[in-house]
Amino acid sequence: MVSASALTDDIYAALILEMSKEYGVYGETGAFAVSDEQYASYVLLNPSSPYSRWKDLELRAVDWPMTRAIERAQHPDHPISPLEATRLQTWDLGYTKAELPDDGAVPNDWYGTNTHNLYLIANAMKAGIDGDIYEQAALLAGQNNPIIAGNFAVAAQILRRKMLGVPRQQHARLGLREDVLNHFLLARDERDLSEFDAFYLMQILDAEMATWRVGHANGYGKRDLQATFRVARATASYIPPRFPGACLTNGQHDPVFSLEPGVAPCFNDATDRAVFRWYAREFHTEIVGSANGGPRLPPLSRAVAMSRQGGWGTHSWSGFDESTRIEWAEARIARKLFAEGDVPYHTAAVALRKAMQLTCWQQGE
Repeated sequence: MVSASALTDDIYAALILEMSKEYGVYGETGAFAVSDEQYASYVLLNPSSPYSRWKDLELRAVDWPMTRAIERAQHPDHPISPLEATRLQTWDLGYTKAELPDDGAVPNDWYGTNTHNLYLIANAMKAGIDGDIYEQAALLAGQNNPIIAGNFAVAAQILRRKMLGVPRQQHARLGLREDVLNHFLLARDERDLSEFDAFYLMQILDAEMATWRVGHANGYGKRDLQATFRVARATASYIPPRFPGACLTNGQHDPVFSLEPGVAPCFNDATDRAVFRWYAREFHTEIVGSANGGPRLPPLSRAVAMSRQGGWGTHSWSGFDESTRIEWAEARIARKLFAEGDVPYHTAAVALRKAMQLTCWQQGE
């Protein structure tokens, strides 16, 4: 029986599986010794910049684990070269940007919407958000609530995608509620969405953020991002750029603009990781801070504050930010491979312990 990890071009999961076979127990032989900082230095020209471009990578010698990983991950109609495997890996780990369409035209999928700002659409497309869901999330969240809109847009999109992926008669067995999606899409304002609906959608998002799921094409034919990066990109898609400001009119960053801590970067020219770092700080300030004091939050904000992200960001925004490190990606992959029966429990446990120790050390600084 072929495991799920072999059915999509999830090159990173395939590589970790093959390296664990080649070198033994994960984490105890130095086979996975590369750190987040080391990997960033390998793929980026300036790892400290939110706008860094990729290096012209000089491929290292392709060893047997990578060779087998490519064989495992590729499809008969889509062979993968070693260079493409590295590119896929860097995409999945958040080192790419949300560039404007080359032709400068509004995509066909957005003609029926009221949103024609290409800067916003580029970020929404990178997050894989359909135009109708994008606008409905904005309506329900209200003005000046991009984090709420971004979270519910991604949650509703995930639910729609899951429902389209299986026969309707299996929805109930899988816990996929069409009524909640309809409530979301037809609601005229936040009051039309029940507290149950709001918390259910956040549970859908929580489950996606807790695992590693990449390699599938979104509705625009682009490779889906991890859910953590999707939420950050979706949030950014509700914040129009200001001119003059962090962005130039061509969507690239203004090199003379001073990017102070907490100031929004030029989202279109920033990597997914840089956008998430901004998002993590904003989430801690606006959502966690509001939940810890002041009046009772409205239902949508309360559901987001009580989600998995709320737990991550309770004590420190930097701890939340650490959740996108390569060590956490490996931990999620190892746990997924264990669930599929591909690696033993000890392999997954060592990977998780490594990530947790690193995050705790970072928070304790």
